[in-house]
Amino acid sequence: PSTPEFLAAVDEESISICPLLTPSPSAHFHHPLAINSIPAYERQLSPSSEDTEISTIPASIAANTDFSELDTSPKNIETNAERLLNNGGLEGSSSSSSCSVMQDSTASAQLLNYLALSNDPSSQEKGAMKTATLLGLSKSAQEYSFVNWNWTAIRKWCFWGVMSLTVACVCVIIGYMTTIPRRCDPPRSWYQGSLIYQVFPPSFQDSDANGIGDLRGIISRIGYFEKLGAKGIRLSYIYTTQHYPEYYDRVTNLTQIDKNIGDFDDFRILVDSLHRRNISLILDLPIYPYFEQLKVRPHEELEDKDAVKHVIVNNHILVSAQNKTHVERGEVTDILTFWLNAGVDGFYLHGLEYFVNDDRFITQIIEWRTELNKYNQAFDKILICSEDVVNSILQNLVVDIPETKLQVIMKSFDLINVQIDPFTEGTTSIKRKLDKIQNGIIYSKPAFPWIYWTNGDIDTSRLASKAAYGNLSLAAILTTMVLPGTSGIFYGDEIALLDIHDPEDERLDLKHAHHLGPMHWSDTLRGVGFSQGGVLSWLPISRAKLPISSANIIAAMSAFRDSNPGIYMKAIWKNQQILPSAAIRYIDNSVVAIERAYPRRNTYLLLANLGEKTVTRDLSSHYYGGDIVLDTTSAPGRYVTFQQTKLVPGQVVLSKLDK
Repeated sequence: PSTPEFLAAVDEESISICPLLTPSPSAHFHHPLAINSIPAYERQLSPSSEDTEISTIPASIAANTDFSELDTSPKNIETNAERLLNNGGLEGSSSSSSCSVMQDSTASAQLLNYLALSNDPSSQEKGAMKTATLLGLSKSAQEYSFVNWNWTAIRKWCFWGVMSLTVACVCVIIGYMTTIPRRCDPPRSWYQGSLIYQVFPPSFQDSDANGIGDLRGIISRIGYFEKLGAKGIRLSYIYTTQHYPEYYDRVTNLTQIDKNIGDFDDFRILVDSLHRRNISLILDLPIYPYFEQLKVRPHEELEDKDAVKHVIVNNHILVSAQNKTHVERGEVTDILTFWLNAGVDGFYLHGLEYFVNDDRFITQIIEWRTELNKYNQAFDKILICSEDVVNSILQNLVVDIPETKLQVIMKSFDLINVQIDPFTEGTTSIKRKLDKIQNGIIYSKPAFPWIYWTNGDIDTSRLASKAAYGNLSLAAILTTMVLPGTSGIFYGDEIALLDIHDPEDERLDLKHAHHLGPMHWSDTLRGVGFSQGGVLSWLPISRAKLPISSANIIAAMSAFRDSNPGIYMKAIWKNQQILPSAAIRYIDNSVVAIERAYPRRNTYLLLANLGEKTVTRDLSSHYYGGDIVLDTTSAPGRYVTFQQTKLVPGQVVLSKLDK
């Protein structure tokens, strides 16, 4: 637009505020400093333009310039402008109108010229312009110190430094990613939710061809324990007796190993071999039979008159000593200390239920627990007792206050043994015992003992001898392994080992040991692999209903439960409460359905037919379907629904349910 149109668009308020927007002078205005006046839009405004007064300043003039004479105060600036007008240098309006698009020189140049006006008389002859000032000092490149730096080396050091730092960061990230756990399973000790395998040494493996199993034979079978996934080995009755192993329960010394199965050096080798494979060792400690033998000799003189000794008389632990200044220390405590020093990791206290009414019952248990705590280093040292101890305390409510003794048991023991016998007590006994445990005192606090589930023991008949088929005993073991807590297997039950067949009562004197037949290690006709060279074993070879390969199913179940908290955990801790993690959704005389669940994990369902007939059950009202994880009759991996579920005798199916 033209100048008038531009000025018309400017209101009076803008004119009063911004002097640069005031009206331009008339077209015939001629600035004395203008050079070759041409339209502004045709001029080049870069420093290389024709405006040489600003772009170039002679160095000779700049050297004589006195910057102290420049006074840019408002008053002085006004005086210089007025003087310039009086000299006739300007005609018309104020010089502040340099912003006009019709002006010859730029606004910045006019502003510099305006500020540079001087009242020096010598400069008046030159148009009242002060001599130009040098705005910068030139300096050669060589005068800067950084120019002479070794930039080649600096670039190399920077490059390799950055690369090294990058590689180090990548290595740290990779190392962190490889060490971070892939699973967030709840922590537990070696005995919690694991598998414990019970062994009777004379019937497990003979290594010296004398017909009696020994400790070295057990050492040779440690690989079998690893295959099963056992975290603990429980040895029953290794102590000296008058006739071992026929009368294994007539113990004469609880700190000596019977020579028929080895010596103390063999025992140490066994302990070290197990520990190297992360397997712990548990000893059965028959307190009741041992102290019952002392009962018949209450007046026997002590060899050491000053020693403190505890003797059981009428189920009471009595203290006999001539010098009462000695610290009273129970004999059982000394026995525990002896075996703890030998590397034993736990003890099953047999017969403890016979002493619940003893005056020293509480103090003795506290003393035992205190002694074990001194050895809690590499492995946790544990105490195990039978559920009969708890039942005995509860049955004597009138005699004593049971809470105190129960609290001592709950705080001192780590495992409480509960036996499941579905063939003698019925399938429904599983639900009855599970409900009793989950609604009892054991589940009242998270620090109380875990349940140690077993199907057989050294004092009971063989599991397979009670079942109609061999796979029924295997089904019972698998069912027990799904219950919340720790599982136990008595040697030979995994292959359905039977009691000794003695129809003519030729071994009637050993009837108490008929369930302790030699272990089978081979399915060949030549023998079972217990001994070498056809040597007769101390007991006749009993029959096994299942091959040795049946142990693979136990191993598969053990590996699966060991990696799934939903199965091995005993309960759920939520909102300061213990919630059961197992529930029996269906049960009858043959079939049992056990559900296991855990927060943020898959839910699993075990179906087991413990009956003698093939059955079909409809469980669609409870569940729709799931992926089979384990099946005793077929390969896992397929998907099944529970509308019409058919189970043959002894079949066990473990499924991962749909979410």
